[in-house]
Amino acid sequence: MHKKGVVNTQAGERYIHRLCKHFTHRVPATWSANEGLVEFDMGTCRMTSNGQALSFVCMAENDHDLNEILDTVKGHFDRFAVKDQLVLNWL
Repeated sequence: MHKKGVVNTQAGERYIHRLCKHFTHRVPATWSANEGLVEFDMGTCRMTSNGQALSFVCMAENDHDLNEILDTVKGHFDRFAVKDQLVLNWL
């Protein structure tokens, strides 16, 4: 199972770095300039930036685990992006 989300922002690389760095305190996360991967116990979240938008693809084996990942990622992103008035919505 998977779910996608997109945020229109030119600051995608900054958010990838900030989110991945934050998540490394609890789970494995790796990132480069325009891509990040967070490996939660229940699944993964891959982030990519193309300079115009920040895209998320979250994957898990079941709805419960996927929803836990979605809630975690959205909660952190929304908190980090409040200054830029950005909100992550899942498609």
